[in-house]
Formats: sequence, C-alpha cells, structure tokens
Amino acid sequence: MKGTTARVAWALALAFVVLTASVFLGANAKLLALDMGSDTTKIALVKPGRSPVTLVTNEMSKRKTPSKVAFNKGARLFGEAAAAIEQRYPQDVFSRIRDALGQTTGEIENKVYADTFRPYKVSEEKGKVLFEVEGGEKYSSEELTGMLLEYFAGLGSDFAESKDMLKNIAIVIPSYFGLKERIALVNAGKIAGVNILGFINTASAAALHYAKDKDFADKSEDIVFFNMGAAYTEAALVRFSSVKDPKTIGQTITKVEVVEQAFNAEVGSESFDLALTNHFADKYKADKSVDLRKSNKSMSKLKSACKKTKEVLSANTATPVNVESIYEDDDLREKITREEFEGLIDGEIQKAVQPLRDLLEKTGVEVDALAAVELIGGGSRVPAVQRQLSEVLGGRKLDRHLDGDEAAVMGAALFAANYSKSFVLKKMQLCEKFPYKLEAELVKEGEGAVKLPDLLEFNSLPGSLPIKVSNPNNEDFRLNVGYAGGEPLPPGTKDHYLASYEVSGKAEIDTAKYNVSEDTTAYLTLDVLGNLAMEAPIATGDYWESFNKTIRVVKEEADVEEEAEGEADKTDTDAGEGAEADTDVEPTGDAAAADAESGEGGSEPAGSSPEEEKEAEEEEEEEDKMPEMVEKVVTRRKRRKEVFTLKSKWLNPDDFVPGKKYIKHGAERLRNLTKADHNRRLTEEAQNKLESFILHTMSNCNDEDVEQVSTEGERDNIRSECEKAEDWLYEGGANAGLEEYVAKYDELEALWSAVALRLHEKQERPDALVRVRGKLSDYKKTLREWEEKKPWIPFEKLVNATAKCDEMVEWLDAKVKAQDKLKDHEDPVLTTKEMDAKLKLITKDVKKLQKIPKPKSAKDAEAKIEADASDKKADDKKGGEKDKDKDKGTSHEEL
Repeated sequence: MKGTTARVAWALALAFVVLTASVFLGANAKLLALDMGSDTTKIALVKPGRSPVTLVTNEMSKRKTPSKVAFNKGARLFGEAAAAIEQRYPQDVFSRIRDALGQTTGEIENKVYADTFRPYKVSEEKGKVLFEVEGGEKYSSEELTGMLLEYFAGLGSDFAESKDMLKNIAIVIPSYFGLKERIALVNAGKIAGVNILGFINTASAAALHYAKDKDFADKSEDIVFFNMGAAYTEAALVRFSSVKDPKTIGQTITKVEVVEQAFNAEVGSESFDLALTNHFADKYKADKSVDLRKSNKSMSKLKSACKKTKEVLSANTATPVNVESIYEDDDLREKITREEFEGLIDGEIQKAVQPLRDLLEKTGVEVDALAAVELIGGGSRVPAVQRQLSEVLGGRKLDRHLDGDEAAVMGAALFAANYSKSFVLKKMQLCEKFPYKLEAELVKEGEGAVKLPDLLEFNSLPGSLPIKVSNPNNEDFRLNVGYAGGEPLPPGTKDHYLASYEVSGKAEIDTAKYNVSEDTTAYLTLDVLGNLAMEAPIATGDYWESFNKTIRVVKEEADVEEEAEGEADKTDTDAGEGAEADTDVEPTGDAAAADAESGEGGSEPAGSSPEEEKEAEEEEEEEDKMPEMVEKVVTRRKRRKEVFTLKSKWLNPDDFVPGKKYIKHGAERLRNLTKADHNRRLTEEAQNKLESFILHTMSNCNDEDVEQVSTEGERDNIRSECEKAEDWLYEGGANAGLEEYVAKYDELEALWSAVALRLHEKQERPDALVRVRGKLSDYKKTLREWEEKKPWIPFEKLVNATAKCDEMVEWLDAKVKAQDKLKDHEDPVLTTKEMDAKLKLITKDVKKLQKIPKPKSAKDAEAKIEADASDKKADDKKGGEKDKDKDKGTSHEEL
C-alpha cells in the first residue's frame, strides 16, 4: 500500500545525537539553539571545532539575556538595554510575550499582565493578541516574538563571527504548548526570517544533555526531571535504555523516552516575586497610607527589588529590602527573613509541586525505583521548594547533576545538530509524546455528529495515526478533530475543536468490478512544529483477474472437455469466494494430468537392465495405443487486491495557517524597523564621533607640541569652527541626520588634518629615518654576501638591487636636507609614509632574489640529461613503429 511504509517510518522515534567532532567547515554548518524562557533566554551555538557546542554570551558578556523588547523615544531596545529602562518606563518594556502566542485576550490580559504589574495596552484582532507600543502602533505577539528571534539570532551570529545571520534554529518550548502555540511560534520565525528546525520540550532537552556521555547498554534508568521556570512548572518521567541500531548489526544506541509529563502553567518562580511585591506594597500602604499599585513605576521598582530579595534568601536567612524613591522622594526600607518569605509563598509552593504529585500518580512509579530526581530551572533553587519536593518523594534526596540554567539549551543544541550532516554523531533515540489526546467525530449528511470511540494519542513526534470509519454506503463524510473531551486543554484554550476534513471519492469506485470494503481509513499526522494534517484517505477492494493457460487433452474429447471446463470455472468461482487473495486456482482432472505430462520430469538413467528395457518396450506399446493429445487454451482467474486513494479537503486552514499577506506584512514591518534601528545606530555613532572629535581637537589646540607645528591663526580658525559645530550639535543639530553629522565631521577633519600630519611627522620621522637607513644598510650587506654564498644568483641582478639601495640613500639625503630647511609649522617634504613605500619596493626585490633556487649538482644534471635522452630514444622507436604500420596500410585499431 502506497504510503504505508512512510507512515510507519514517521511513527518511529526520531534519532538524536551527541557531537563528538566536526567534519565540515563553513558558515552553513553553524546552528543555534534557544531556550527562550518567559524571563530570560539562553543561546547555544553549534559549530565545527574541538568544542562544537558553546553557550553564547551577549553584549554584556552574560550567559543569559532578558527576553524583553522595548519601544522608547523612537528607538527599539532589546535584552539588557530594555531591562535597564524597565523601572522608568514599565509600559514601554514588553516581557512574557511568548506566553501570549496562540492566545486571545481575556484571562491572559489579567493573569499574565495586569496581575503581574505589566501595564500593557492589550487588544485582540482576528484571534491574535495585539500590544500597543509608544506612538500608538500595534504589534501582534507573533511580531514581537519575531523581533526577539531576530535579535537572539543576531547575538549568536555575532558570537560566531559569522558574516551572514545564522538562520537555522531549534527552540526549547514548555511541555504544555498545544498546536496553536507551536504554529504561532513558527509564524514568528517566518516573520523574523529564521528557519525553525524543530521544537523540543524542556525536560526532553535536559534529558538529552544528561545522556550524552552515559552508557545504558546493560541497564535502564527512570529519572524524574522537575523544572520550575519563571512562569510555569513541569515534571517529566524519562526512561533511559538501549535499543538495537536498525542501521548497524550488533550495535546498540541510547533510547531516551519521555514516559509521562505533568505541568502547571500558572505557577512559576515569578509567583514568589509577586508574593513579596504584594506583601511590601500592603505594608507600605499600611505605614504611609499610599497605595503603590496605582503607580506603575513604583510597582516596577518594587518588583525588581523583590526578585533580587528572593534570590538572596535562597542562600541567606535574612536580607534588607531597600528601594530608593519608591514613591516621589520617599524610600522603602524593610527587611525580611527566609522564614517569613516561606510563609508568604506556602500556597504557591503547594501548587508548584503538584505536577510531581500528578506525575507519580499517572505513572505509578515507585520512588525507590528512580535512579535520580534532577532539578532544573531557577525556581528549583528555593530551599522551601526543595524541601516540599523531597517530602512528596517520601524524604528522598534530590539530585543536581545538571546546570539548572543551561542543561535545556545544551540539550537543544544536540537536537539542532541532528539536522546537519556537518558533524560526526553518536546516535540517540528520543521518543517525545504530544501532551494532549485528540478525538475525532464523524459527520454524514443528514445525520448528527458521532464520536469515534478511539482516542488519538501521539506517543512520538512526528507521528501518524489511523482513523477507521465504517462507510458501507460509500457516501462522502466529514471528520472533525479536536482535543479529547474530559482531558486537559492547553492553558488559555476554551474550545476543544481543532480541524475539519472532508473525505470524498468512495462513491466513484466501480462496485460492479470491485468488491469494496466497508471501512475507510484516514491517517492523521502531526509533526514537531505542530502541523496537523490528514493524508489522503484510502479504501480497499478486491476483484477477479482472468488469465489464459495452455493444457493438453485427448483430441476426440476436446469438445466435451470444453463443456466440462466451463462447469469447472463455475465451481471455481463459487469456491474461490472464500479463497485467499493472490492465490492461483488449481487445475483439476485432465488438466492436471496434462500438466503432469507436460511437466519437467526426471532425466533418463545413464544405463538400464534387461528387465528395465522390457518394461520400457511395454510402455512404448501402451503409448502407441493411447489416443492422440492436443493443446488447448483454458481460462483461469486470480483474486487481486486494490487500494483506492480518496480525496481529502481541509475545511479550516485559516485557523492554523496565516495568509501569505499576514506573514509578508509582518516581515516587511520588521525589516523596516531593523533598517531604522541600523540607521539610528549609525547616526548615533556619527554624532558621538563628531562630538568626541570636537572636544579632542579643541583640547589639542592648547597642547605645546601642537603649537610648535601650527600657527596661531590656524589654531584660532580650528577653535572657531569647532565651537560653531559644538553650538550646532547641542542646539539645532541634536536631531540631525546621518549625512549632516558626517559632513560636519569631514569639514572639521580637513582643517585639522594638516596640523595632525605635521605633528605626526615631527614625532615619528626621526625614528623612521633610523629604521629605514638601517634596513638599506642591511640589504646592501646581504647582497654583497650573496655574491659569494649564492653564486647562482645572476650578478647583474645583485648589482641592480644594490644600485636601488644606493639611489634611495641619495634620495633620503636630499629630502632630509630639504626638510631641515623648513620650519615645524610648514608642510613636510619628507613623510614616513613615502619612506615606507619606497622601502617596500626594495624589500620586494630582495625577497625575489632570495627565492631563486640553487641549481642541481653536475651529477644530477648528467643523470637528467641521460634520462631525457633515453625517453627521447623510446619515443623515436614508438614513432618508427607507427610509421611502419602506416606504410603497411593497417592501423592498430584494424589489427
């Protein structure tokens, strides 16, 4: 059946890898992996070299970068720059944008933004969350995420020193991401112009990193990975084992299987920050009768301070909390103990560890059977969280074999490397299941929707699942696919419905020829990027295929045999209804005898006894008495199977796949912003360069050395022009364009360049003269030595090179004499640049002479002459033979 093998292959687990070495070079081999969290993002670079996986540092040399973008005063800021202005402009700095992907306004506006003191103006249009930025412009969550992706790709490209932006990226996502969240992130990638290789869950990525240097050949291990990020908490049970490598005989590979996972998308480490923030806001209101919640700046400052307080309390039992100018000119001065902090967050901790409880309940795994419980994510560092986790595990010790911040992105780098052939890879097999069960319902014309009994569960991605539909009347029907009722839904998702597919074409099958089965089978596919699709459905049928066969029959009975054959066909037809497909109908009666007579038979023996000869004679006499046989063509039949490909139409593609106009429009807006950012940077650099040049030049005009190489009139003119440019820069030129700054700089630089040249020559010429004269003297000495040490160098070339050295010496003497007659403020007639240029030409000539090879010895020369003579003699002999053949009129080819 066409496509069956492919479906089975897609249903198998993906092969993932550990890098051991690089085999190809070039920018195309470089890949990026992103762990784009709600709060910060980690980036890993995969490149050729001894250390193929490297964590990328940002402009501030930090290993993680804030996942923030800001629109402030006409400029766009990212990462550290955006975080730096958040306390002053909280409404302009956007974070937790990823959490708005695939969502609509409502709960997300309140729970994700308003309740976390992010004063954003959020709206909705065509099912997408829109954020209003400075100036009233609105951008969707996909567009803002695309901006971040472009920025992170730029950081990775700069770190890799790549001329072109690295566009192939693998991304770590939360385990709770459903289809729409994944598709929205893919759209963000398209808008940013990056190619998303695939998605991998946080626990799965950390598991790959854990297994990269471990051997599970003789054992299997069950490990729980508990991850507490800024915005969510999750737990996963991962089984490590070994399986046979299907591509090699006798070898095994590591298998990493995500058995089960559980999550809470409403509790993360930021919940602890908010508990502290609300605590101190309430206390300040009680003490000062001022509600800080009414001031966005105050709450932004307080929240930032509380985040640091949480981190300090993870290592200390108490800490002060100080926020300057929390409200107007008043400062907040408080202190808190770890015990008080844990009391504030006790409820949040119970929610945070619930995924672990759910995981243990779902899997039924015994705690004692776990090889390890690994903690990842910043929130897992809080001591109270660790104590509660240990309590849930019956007092079991927790493990931290991995770097909680970097394990996921390093594992994602291995995942990304799987998409490149530029590395030598050690194979691993990852089975990562889709976290949600799906169901299908059947809708036929004139009938209500009927839910199909089997739930659709993708235990590996990409995957393919069959949906069987009983359709005895061969009518067209519709399949509605959605999240299974009674099962958890992705956070923020209210509707179970996902997609509808219309299946048609079965009625067009020729039922007169084919015995069509009642069932129609459709195959629902899901890939790692969240693309849900239905392959062309199929129906099966069978039919009888007739063929001719030649047999031998008695000539007199041929007519009777034909009638009997017709009856046999009828009998075969009735009997064949229950026969297996593709099985020949066996001949019977005379046909079988005829087949036996015309069969292969054994060969005659080499010799025979008298008794055997007598038997043979009797057989011959019997054959003479037998009636004459004739050949006859009869008809036989075979049962054949047929697979019919039906038609499938996706009825709601717009719900998942945005129009080309939307992507094109978003990409164009992003390009325009990027171009404007680039021009703004160039303008700022030109402005700073001009400002620095003005200040530096005005200061130099008072320098004693500058006074010696310039006139007072020159200095006054330079000062005057610099002062004019400075006044213009701080007044009307503050908002000038790039061209104006460049023009002003060139104008001032032209005035200063003559003075700068004189100053440079006055300072550098003496040393340059000593250096150049010394070089010329060395060259002349070397050339004289070569007359004896390297006699194979033509004498006239040595003479010419020496003459050039003498000429330059004379030129230098004349120039120095002329220069000595000039005053320091006059333009020089001898420059270091000119001296170096002339010396460079002589150096080039000397190096050419140095490279002339020494000729071979006389003995070698004679041997070469004899070899050349021998080769010539052999060639002459071959030529003579060819001439003889030509004279004979016969070519080698003819011979």
